[in-house]
Amino acid sequence: MSKRATCTVMSAEGKDKWLACQECNAETYHKVLALVATSDSTPDNDICVSSDFMIVQCQGCRAVSFCEEARCTEDVGQDPETGELILVPIVKLYPSRIVGRPELQDLYDLPHGVYRIYRETHSALCNKLPVLASAGIRAIIEAICQEKAVSGKDLKKRINGLAQAGIITVEGAKILHSLRFMGNQAVHKIKAHTELELCAAFDVVEYLLKGVYILPKQAAKLPRQMPSSGS
Repeated sequence: MSKRATCTVMSAEGKDKWLACQECNAETYHKVLALVATSDSTPDNDICVSSDFMIVQCQGCRAVSFCEEARCTEDVGQDPETGELILVPIVKLYPSRIVGRPELQDLYDLPHGVYRIYRETHSALCNKLPVLASAGIRAIIEAICQEKAVSGKDLKKRINGLAQAGIITVEGAKILHSLRFMGNQAVHKIKAHTELELCAAFDVVEYLLKGVYILPKQAAKLPRQMPSSGS
């Protein structure tokens, strides 16, 4: 911050917001518990920036988190209701989250290496880091192949090896090859896929993780012997 910067503790009254909640997995009403406002500018006041730093609490589950709402005079957009030009706020939430994208249930059933890469990739997706998220999705597939000891000189052959070993279906292998292409484009061409594409790809990865690791562990808890008669 420059010598022109200001930092002021503000009243939080009337500053409540609708935000994504990491516990409710929905956009919920949040009460602002505390608010600190900062501002800064260039020497000629040509560019001005401001940020509101807020401690917020979901009024449903009562989870407490942190929200930063930043504005810059260089980021101008049109108000969808009035059509007037306004400063477009950039909202960041901590912990980072996307509505409809909670972590897998029974996450700890995953092998450690797969678990670690899954969590890092989930974090990249929620932090809107599309290149890293694409690379992470590819890395999850690599980690599954490694954990299942599937051989092959490249990921293409290892995915085919998953199908040959009966771990996934042939159709499933075709889908994983599509994710492999996405990861290759991210790593080699620095291509940022859209959030819609990444969320669809992550859905596929989570379905794979459930089928390979989580559901078999859940099935092992079922009775081993079927009743001798009756339905």
